[in-house]
Order: sequence, then C-alpha cells, then structure tokens
Amino acid sequence: SSGARRWRVYPDQVRELERAVRGRKLAWDTGRVALAAALAAVIVRQKEDEGIAQSANAVEKLARSPEVRRYVDAAWPPVKPTELVSRLLSDADLLGRAARGSLTDEEQLRLLRTPRARPRWTRADLPLLDEARYLVERSAGFAHVVLDEAQDLSPMQLRVVGRRCPSGSMTVLGDLAQGTTPWAAPDWGTVLEHLGKPAGEVQALTVGYRVPRDVLDFANQLLSTIAPALPPATSLRAVPGSLTVRRSDTVVDAAADRVAALVGHGSIAVVGASPAQLAGVGVALAQRAIETVTLGDDGLSAHVMLIPAHLVKGLEFDHVVLLEPSTIATSPDSSHSSHSVQGLRLLYVALTRAVTSLTVLHSEDLPAPLA
Repeated sequence: SSGARRWRVYPDQVRELERAVRGRKLAWDTGRVALAAALAAVIVRQKEDEGIAQSANAVEKLARSPEVRRYVDAAWPPVKPTELVSRLLSDADLLGRAARGSLTDEEQLRLLRTPRARPRWTRADLPLLDEARYLVERSAGFAHVVLDEAQDLSPMQLRVVGRRCPSGSMTVLGDLAQGTTPWAAPDWGTVLEHLGKPAGEVQALTVGYRVPRDVLDFANQLLSTIAPALPPATSLRAVPGSLTVRRSDTVVDAAADRVAALVGHGSIAVVGASPAQLAGVGVALAQRAIETVTLGDDGLSAHVMLIPAHLVKGLEFDHVVLLEPSTIATSPDSSHSSHSVQGLRLLYVALTRAVTSLTVLHSEDLPAPLA
C-alpha cells in the first residue's frame, strides 16, 4: 500500500513470476531474492503506469519492504542446509518421495534416523550437507582446482570438488590401481562424470622415477586383475638386488634377520596385515637391540617402522620388508575371505612403497597374479 492507495499482484501473475524464477535454476536463497525483486518490479511498473515517478532504486527498496518479504517467506520459505538434511533423513515419507527411483526401500530404511533436537553429524554426512548448502546458497568456487588421490573419492566427494570449479579448469591426479576404498572409481570416465566434467582429457602417466624397475615390474603383475584398463608403468631406475622374494617357514625370524642387515642403510618399514606378526617382529628386533615403532601409535619417530598394510598408503621408505602378501590381499580391510580386487589393490600399494629395496617373505602361497 502507498497512503490510501493499494497495489496488487494477482495470483496468476505471481504464479508466472515464480515459474520464471524457478526456470532460472538459481540457488534457493538467490531464488528468494529474485522473486522479491520480480514482485517489486511489477508494483513499480504499476505505479509508473499511474504516472507516479519512481526512483532508480525503487525496485530494490520495495523488494526489502515488510509486505514483500512476508509474502516471499510464506511462498518461498528460508531454508538452512543442516535443517533440510536433518528433516530429510528423519522423515520416512519425505525421504520416500525424494528417493523414489533412486533408492530401494531397504536403502531408505538404513538412512532413516531418529529425530533429534541436534543431529549428530558424522564425516560421512559432510558431502550430503555440502550438497544441500550448494542447493541453498551456491557459494563462489575457484578458478582452478588441483586434486590428488582422486581414485579414492566417493561419487558424492567428487561432486563436492566439482562444484567448487565451475570453470572446469582442473588438474586431477590419481592411480586406479591404488584405489583401496570400497567406493574406489573403476575408471577415469566415471571420475570425470561425477566431477561434472565428462569431456575432460585423460592422460596416462606411465614413467616412474621412485620405485626400482624390478619392484615395479613385480607389482605390475597385479594390474590385469585390479585395473585392467591401465597401461603398466615403467621405471627409469634400475637398482641391482632391489627385489627379493623368499619363502620361509619362519617369516618373523626371517624378517628380523633382514631388518638387522639393513639397519644403518636408510629408513626401513616392515609391512604386514597381521598385528600378531608385526608384534612378533618387534619382539625379535628388540632382542637384537633394534628399536621399532608401530605406525598409528607413536608416529614416524624410529628408523624401523612396523606398519599395518592398510596404513602404508602415501608413505615411502628406503627399504620395505613385506610379510605374507596373500594375507594382505585377504585382510579384514579387503572385506572378503578370498583375494578381492580391493585386497589386491591394498597389496599393490604395499609393494610400491620401497625406493631402494623390497623383500617379500611368505610361508603361504603367493596370490595367483604374483605366482
């Protein structure tokens, strides 16, 4: 209203304005602002048609008026991302409508939570909360994004990264053979699709500079099983005696002997899937007055590290002594009792941590691809 005069925007006009704003596919909050501006523009035009002069900022001023804001709040209510996700995951009917055609009844049931005054968010919720925030707020991104270890990100995590790079200028790095998470990408086309950049260029980097040639050739035997689409990498470094593969009935003692021979020649890691075996190696080395540290307990403070296989990713050592490859390929982290792709990928990671020498000790048969 203006004085004694009332200005109206009729339902048909409002519905048309709302359809036009929704058609622009704006973020939820931006859509609220756009609807307020559209309503205000209609009223300003009405005033101008009546010969009432309007200032340059009349639309902006009217869009912030209590009358327009009250209507927009009712027709297009404000939403908080956390409240949106919390309501979705605690309302069976709402989740059912949203998930129709995407999630089974069983999957929906697993997602449902008991309503809480303050939800207990976990790390797994972050990509979903980020998705909701993008729909509501759509914050600015970056001109260029560099992403490493991309093979281990989930589809939702890849979407988080892709949203932050609207220009599409990205450098994405990773090794599909080292994808050890349950959701590891099967191919780069899938990664690009989830990043929202399906036309991205894929360039295979096949020359290695870190792992000795014999060690890399040994590990490459797993590729036909764990990443059949990948070309095998080659190493420029030929290090005589870099690979030793030996069967032993006393793996723990053999490992302790090998470590004792390597002490003083650089960093050393003993890698295995069995905590009992690693502990046994630690005891055997202590009897030889050689100090060890188990990764995950005290960090990287000793020359000889005892490392569970699932923690070795991203690390490198001058010398690696690897125990029972078959056990690593069937460890609890591989989620299967037989050699799984995920378990063999974990083994591939463990085999490629050495920069000078790799010693593989086993009492059980080697996994078939290595045999």
